[in-house]
Amino acid sequence: MLQGRRLQLPLLKLFAETAMSSVIVIAVIIIALASLVSYAFISQTLTHKREQQERIINSLTSKTRSFKFMLSGFPQGFLPPELTLLIQKSLLEIYSQLTELEPANIGHRGEIQALSLQMSETRRQATRRSNIHLENHQQISEVKACLEELHKYIFQLEEKNLIQRESADAHRASIRELVVSITVDSYAIAGKQAFERDKPRLALHSFNLALNLMQRERKLGNFDQRIIELQHQCAELSTKIAEQTEGENTAAPSLDTDTQSKLESEWDSFEHSSPDWKKKQLYD
Repeated sequence: MLQGRRLQLPLLKLFAETAMSSVIVIAVIIIALASLVSYAFISQTLTHKREQQERIINSLTSKTRSFKFMLSGFPQGFLPPELTLLIQKSLLEIYSQLTELEPANIGHRGEIQALSLQMSETRRQATRRSNIHLENHQQISEVKACLEELHKYIFQLEEKNLIQRESADAHRASIRELVVSITVDSYAIAGKQAFERDKPRLALHSFNLALNLMQRERKLGNFDQRIIELQHQCAELSTKIAEQTEGENTAAPSLDTDTQSKLESEWDSFEHSSPDWKKKQLYD
């Protein structure tokens, strides 16, 4: 009986060791599975963050192109300083965000330095007000597209409470003045082209349209000097037409309906297109 007990002890010991080994194996398996799950979760989280960061970077990069398009689309000195500063400040904020997201990209710091210098120059010239006249229809088309983008952006800033209503109204008033100015430029260019084609009546009619528009919108801006210049041109043209016709009926022909309608509805197109910013969130 004693011998039987001696035989049971090694068996119990072996069983205990086997059971312990099984527990260890199961524990190792559980730990391995937990590690794999944790790794998969961490990997998925990092991938999601990386993809999200890439989307943010792409969105910010797209915004920089939009703001640069606005800055480069206006002739030097065309925009009032407050509107130029608004665009430059917004662009500076975007590059600051890009610098945080891509600290290794030295190009972003270079852009920030350049914008800081440009803003200092804009502030230095804040007391100046240039009257820039556009010289061709292509330039007018480019400036109009930039003004439309700026007009929508101001609505977005106001909607997000990033600027006060009073500031937004002041910016919109400045844009309206510029719209009037480029519409006058359109009439003036049409008049100049008609004069060069030896069509003085049509030239006179175009200049008169420009005069009527400036006189109607005179309170918006300083058109006095330009009104005087155009009145002088109209007087010379009237004299020339009178000499050519020698008392003949000199009623000026109208511009074609499409052209006249297009030139006279510039601001209406801005007003009607302003709700579109809700559909096209370029600057969100």
